Amino acid sequence: MAEFANRVAIVTGGAKGIGRGICMAFAREGARVLCADIDVAAGEEICGEARGLEGEIYFQNADVSQGEACRELAAAAVEKW
Repeated sequence: MAEFANRVAIVTGGAKGIGRGICMAFAREGARVLCADIDVAAGEEICGEARGLEGEIYFQNADVSQGEACRELAAAAVEKW
């Protein structure tokens, strides 16, 4: 069984760079990952790359410098999973 099976992770700045690596690592270990980023194209790309992994990645366009966006991310994670 994967280490993070049935766990949820929210990763901000998750579409590129270190954040992308974190999203993929969590998904490989079975987590359900909410990837938040302002780069929609990169966010959609990472979701495609995650197909076939133990976990899954769901992308949400968000600017986490805005408080309301952070509240929306938490609500989206609860609603989805």
